[in-house]
Amino acid sequence: MKTKRRAVLKKLLATVAGVSGTASLASAADDAALLQASNTFENLVFISGVGAHVEPFTIENHTEIVLKGVEASLKRAGSSMTQVLKAQVWLDDMKDFEAMNKIYRGRFGDKPPVRTTVAVAKGGVPDRSLVEIDVIAYKTV
Repeated sequence: MKTKRRAVLKKLLATVAGVSGTASLASAADDAALLQASNTFENLVFISGVGAHVEPFTIENHTEIVLKGVEASLKRAGSSMTQVLKAQVWLDDMKDFEAMNKIYRGRFGDKPPVRTTVAVAKGGVPDRSLVEIDVIAYKTV
């Protein structure tokens, strides 16, 4: 598993390093989509931030909902939780760090992905979600 992850990351970095030129600005209609819920590039899967916007507003409930949403998105894209390379976690409040970890622990198999966790300014996670998670994974092609 570690070798696969390393190979995927090397390929991603090589691809990014090979991109040249300048970005061009394009105008879009006011109703154009702002983002995609997921995207793929070759065998990489990118899942946008998944939040929870329902009661009860507890970190345990929101973390469970978010992880189930991430897992469902990965499955639709042909990947899985054990194929996640990187996760980013945004908390509404850092006091929820340990409680979030209790739900998070073990959800990605026995070799969890690299992860960054930050707390945003109060009210910074959209739509009252207490946690938001996005991931980068790979899929076997």
